[in-house]
Amino acid sequence: MWKPATFAVESFVSWFVNKMLIKPGPDQVSRQEIEAWFENFPKNDPQSYFLPDRPFLPVPRDWLKEESKHGDATLADFAFPSDIETGSQRNDTVRGKAILHPSRAQGPAVIMLHGWLTPGHHQSMSVAKDLVQQGYSTYMLELPQHMRRRPKGKFSGSTFINPDLRKFYGAIQQSVSDVHKLIQLLQRKGHRQIHLMGISFGAYISTIVSSCPPDPRRIQSLTLVMPVVDLSYTFANSPILSKGRELLEHHDITMDELSELFAPLKTSNYRPLLPRERILLVNASHDRVSYAHKVRELWKEWNYPHLFEEPQGHVSMIFAREPFRRIVSHLGQYTQSHGYLSDTNPHPQTVLL
Repeated sequence: MWKPATFAVESFVSWFVNKMLIKPGPDQVSRQEIEAWFENFPKNDPQSYFLPDRPFLPVPRDWLKEESKHGDATLADFAFPSDIETGSQRNDTVRGKAILHPSRAQGPAVIMLHGWLTPGHHQSMSVAKDLVQQGYSTYMLELPQHMRRRPKGKFSGSTFINPDLRKFYGAIQQSVSDVHKLIQLLQRKGHRQIHLMGISFGAYISTIVSSCPPDPRRIQSLTLVMPVVDLSYTFANSPILSKGRELLEHHDITMDELSELFAPLKTSNYRPLLPRERILLVNASHDRVSYAHKVRELWKEWNYPHLFEEPQGHVSMIFAREPFRRIVSHLGQYTQSHGYLSDTNPHPQTVLL
């Protein structure tokens, strides 16, 4: 897509997000309170924070309910309790939609995680329908404070990125825990091969999940579409977060201080425990949220896994069909090899478009 056009789209979306969606919260928090909390954060082992030792809350037998048919596939809805409770029953019930391949649990499954402020499953559904043709069932999990988990009266995800960084870290912690619980439920259901795909902030969550025990080896492949690599850089530079910068300044937190506080969230702390041949990075060359040069830095740091680079902006990429068709085709190689990809063949590829 033409670069000025992608910038125009992102500028309009940024204006809308900052003017209409992001509002100051009722709580005031000081820099001193946040710094005191971070004093006890396990900076040398951040994975331990994102997978705390919590009991596995019971899941109802009918957590996955089939609703209707879509050709040979079945549309379904799922809900189960989060193992991390925030006090909001609405948020603490993990929800999502699924498209089930006719083979049901005998076939591979993709867990798909959406980006920040995503209001519904429309885009994910179109990708999931393509994945059915490649033999996959797809489970589209709703991240905390998004869609049906959002606070009443708030736009999906608008309260997820919070000036009170303790709550922001807590939302990420709950997201990681919810994904791990869904993985366990799918294994119990019979899915032996589970693949993880994240878009934008969902790609960031996917990275943490793939790096954290228990047993991340159960994830067969990792697809990261425009992953957020450096949250402090995105906060400091992205036009879509200009309101967030204002709110942090109001809470007496400067960008330099934010960089230090966000250091445990850098993607470099969460290297996936998968061979590089099972990782696909999808980069948008005009991206002003994840930033293309940051994704390329990650690609080099991870020893050059598969990389697709698309002439898109962050927002335009989400609505572009052809890049996602290429992603689905790439994932098709796993089902063609019975769900498993050799660690040495095929070699990682770079596709610059």
